[in-house]
Amino acid sequence: EVEVEEAAEVLTPSDLLERQIRGIEEVNSVFQIPPGTARILLAHFKWDKERLFERYYDGDRDKLFAEANCVNPASMKESSAELSPQADVCCDICFTDFPANQFRELPCGHAFCEEGWVAYLKEQIMEQGSASITCPGFDCPILADEYTVTQLLALEPQALKRYHYLAAKDFVH
Repeated sequence: EVEVEEAAEVLTPSDLLERQIRGIEEVNSVFQIPPGTARILLAHFKWDKERLFERYYDGDRDKLFAEANCVNPASMKESSAELSPQADVCCDICFTDFPANQFRELPCGHAFCEEGWVAYLKEQIMEQGSASITCPGFDCPILADEYTVTQLLALEPQALKRYHYLAAKDFVH
């Protein structure tokens, strides 16, 4: 019996990012879903597009999205925040009142102030070492998408760099 060794391919961080973007774009073009949702689904399937496509077309899509900890875009409703943008709302992360227009909402409907979000994301990334960050809502399994995390951490370069490192590490494992 002859063993065949596969040659390892060395990828630069930009190569990894390019491959991720290509995979996300391909899934997005086939399923017509937001890129953040496509990324979460791909990560759930360890970036195996064929397995994702097979599962997407073979079975219960709502179950698929639930297992991947994201919301099926087909079942999403408009933003649940029907408050005046000037109305003060208490953030469940920092327990401080802010105008409603300073809140960020995930597809699950949970909304938190931007300051609370940033503190939560920094804790998850810098202290917990995680790029798979769940909604801080009580018992909510929904993952924050990369777009939301990147926007919220725009003024936190150290946390954003660590987040991208952790996300790339997840991609190669």
